[in-house]
Amino acid sequence: MEIPGAGTEATAQPARRAGLLNVPGPVFSAVDGFRYHLRLPFADHDSGLEKALPVLVDCVERSRAAHWEKPRSALSA
Repeated sequence: MEIPGAGTEATAQPARRAGLLNVPGPVFSAVDGFRYHLRLPFADHDSGLEKALPVLVDCVERSRAAHWEKPRSALSA
């Protein structure tokens, strides 16, 4: 998933602490790419993803606030 405006390395750690399994995009790049991408496991039932989404949105918003970026309404909706 792409998360514009939020470095996923900064987002990944708080999300993991909140119980959301994820991997920041640069882990999958040989040249430190995919900086704004995050991999989420989706083998769980839809209800697991529905519970994970608010956690992810909160972590993204906190990451953006820490980096002086304005939250995008698409993620907070």
